[in-house]
Amino acid sequence: MKRWALALEGLVLSATVTLGACAPAAPPVTAPVAVQLAPSAPTEAPVVRTDPRRFHALLLNGGGETSINYQSHLAALTALRRVLLDAGVLPAQLDILSGDGEDPAVDQAQRSAPSGPFPWLLDGTRLERALGAPMSYVSSAIPGVRLGAATKASLAGWFEWRGSQLVAGDTLFLFVTDHGTKGPTGPSSNAITLWGAGQSITVDELSKLLATLAPGVRVVTLMSQCFSGGFAGLSALNEAPGPHPTVCGYFSSTADRPAYGCYPENLGDDSVGHAHDFARALAATHHLPAAHGAVFRGDTTPDVPLRSSELRLESVVRAFAAQRSLPPWTTVAQLLGSGWREEPSLRAEVAELDALAAGFGLPAPRSVDELLALDARVARQERETAAAAKAWANAFGDATNANLSAFSSAHPDWAPRITDAALLPLGAPERGALAATLKAELGAFAQGRGSERLFRFHERAEASAEVAYRMAVRRAVLLRLNARLTTMAGRALLATGAAESDRQAYEALVACEDLTLPGAPRSDSEASAPRSDGPAPLSALEVDETLARSLRPSWLGIAFADAPSTVQKRLGLSAGAVLVTGLTPGSPAKEAGLEVGDLVLGTGGAPFDERRGLRAWTMLQPAGVAAPLDILRGTDRRTVSITPRLLPEGGPPPAAPVAVALGASVPPFDFQAYRGTITPGKPHLFYFWATWCKPCKAALPELLAYERATKTQIVAVTDEDPAVLDAFFKTFGQPFPKVVVRDEMRRSFVSLGAAGTPTFVLVDDKGVVRSRRVGYTKGRGLVDGWSWDGK
Repeated sequence: MKRWALALEGLVLSATVTLGACAPAAPPVTAPVAVQLAPSAPTEAPVVRTDPRRFHALLLNGGGETSINYQSHLAALTALRRVLLDAGVLPAQLDILSGDGEDPAVDQAQRSAPSGPFPWLLDGTRLERALGAPMSYVSSAIPGVRLGAATKASLAGWFEWRGSQLVAGDTLFLFVTDHGTKGPTGPSSNAITLWGAGQSITVDELSKLLATLAPGVRVVTLMSQCFSGGFAGLSALNEAPGPHPTVCGYFSSTADRPAYGCYPENLGDDSVGHAHDFARALAATHHLPAAHGAVFRGDTTPDVPLRSSELRLESVVRAFAAQRSLPPWTTVAQLLGSGWREEPSLRAEVAELDALAAGFGLPAPRSVDELLALDARVARQERETAAAAKAWANAFGDATNANLSAFSSAHPDWAPRITDAALLPLGAPERGALAATLKAELGAFAQGRGSERLFRFHERAEASAEVAYRMAVRRAVLLRLNARLTTMAGRALLATGAAESDRQAYEALVACEDLTLPGAPRSDSEASAPRSDGPAPLSALEVDETLARSLRPSWLGIAFADAPSTVQKRLGLSAGAVLVTGLTPGSPAKEAGLEVGDLVLGTGGAPFDERRGLRAWTMLQPAGVAAPLDILRGTDRRTVSITPRLLPEGGPPPAAPVAVALGASVPPFDFQAYRGTITPGKPHLFYFWATWCKPCKAALPELLAYERATKTQIVAVTDEDPAVLDAFFKTFGQPFPKVVVRDEMRRSFVSLGAAGTPTFVLVDDKGVVRSRRVGYTKGRGLVDGWSWDGK
């Protein structure tokens, strides 16, 4: 399946805009602004190549730790280094900090893409990590290059040593391909991951290092890590008091969005992501603004390529909107005016935006309102298709597990070969050979038993992942369109009403970004930039919307767990029997009369014979068509008619159990006695616990003190098997409540709101809930109105 970031939320201007509704119209304070634009980034200006003696490059990949320091990062460093050298950058003025540097210990994760006729047969199983696509770990290396360690100390050392040699008129090109994190206190706390556990450098910290450079040094960043747009804040140095270097940059995404392109596979010529695309485009042009334009038009991932001058204009538009108490998009529409598409000075940019939309199967928006409505439509599809893809992936995992389980039962000779103990000593070649043999036999087994459901789930999981990915890409394209319209509006504002300081700051950033590498591009370099002329066309949005509707699975609105093993054995239930643990209000399951604590056995007299068979059955049922579901409620076996519906937009709503409210009466419970007897007609403190729960044990002294002081009977409730309790009490020497009961169907857990262990629920002598506390903290009190001094 495609690898893509799932968290794809937030418009460039989304903080003050409700999508799906037109921004409220408000009369402008002044007359509508004519579209007179400040200069945009130069496209046909005379080429001024950088003197190679004044050009210095620092390429950075921290990686974090070996398991996540992916091969794609080093591949991007290698590709960009080759582009720079081919462009005449002097090798002595190009430094690379990557992973642990020259340390011969392994510091990089890599793997080959899975192959064979059934490469996916272990996906979702316990063997996926060990045998699915073997991961190998190597020491980072670029032939002929000395790598420095990408630690905070090494980075600071580079600025102290190499940075101190830079003088006014020099250019520092800083390239980052790495992981990035979103900061807890806003974009200035966004960080680049460095090498070593917990090591990173924030926008503020990097700004302080850049401030040590001599005044007049130009710093141009190219950053491809997640949340990289936050590092546009480095350009604040340009306006800080005192002499500083001039800082600008290019970024793979906004400050609040992840980026695409982190993977351990070697994808060769198909390497994807902002860093690889920019390197290809730069090889063809040697001009950063032109390369950025090519990536803006041709990036086929969910990235949103931006530059610091564009983000500067966004901030100017936001400030202008805030001054007038208007939403930013209302301000953008007013600044552009209704005739912006026909404005001669905008024709080239409008044509570019129309071509961009068309290349991704989107209609060209005719107005800002149309763009917002289209974004709302695609955002809804993005959420819906992602939810469907997740559901099909889960069902596919159930099917691969069921196939592996059936295969293991039919071929007991395989069992000792695939235990953790047997796999641990194997090297990558041995694991690869074992995986190939196992998957071939698994595939033949699945075909032989007519496991059509397994192949059907695989097909749907793949198809839904693909359409979800395309929706995420389209959403990113709309964010690019949003950003470009904001830039156009910002330039109109600079030309007509913005402060002179804003105009100067923007022009300084555009001049800073206008970097051309030292040497002329090679005549054959166009071949190395296959994406620079535009995206591979996607089908029309309507086509994928139709496909998405056909891939939406059916849904019942049930949360469930495997039936307790003791119940399965006692009643002779099949492996697929499940216990209902929650219901979504208004769902098909609720309407059919299912209750928490019901056991779902099968359909039409046929038991579910595989684990989670209910989910597989549900997803393949036609929506709107009633079907029988066999359940067991207590000792009553019955069949209910249930009518599945399509999975709701954005995924299933929570199927949470509803607890009895404080002040309400509790229903009767069917406890299984373990020891002691519940005394009726008196207050009880129900203590929900587990043998493995440390806070449960920490609460015991206060629990027993409460029982002595209030004469309230403590009832310790658990869902664990008698054998587990027997083993626990044989070794547990601490005082414990005398009454212990089991609730293997967990009905009391649901009714009394035991969301975790321990939970303490006080029920008075009339059966009314008076207090509920989840978790234990000494000194807080077990119940309302109770405190304990520890004696």
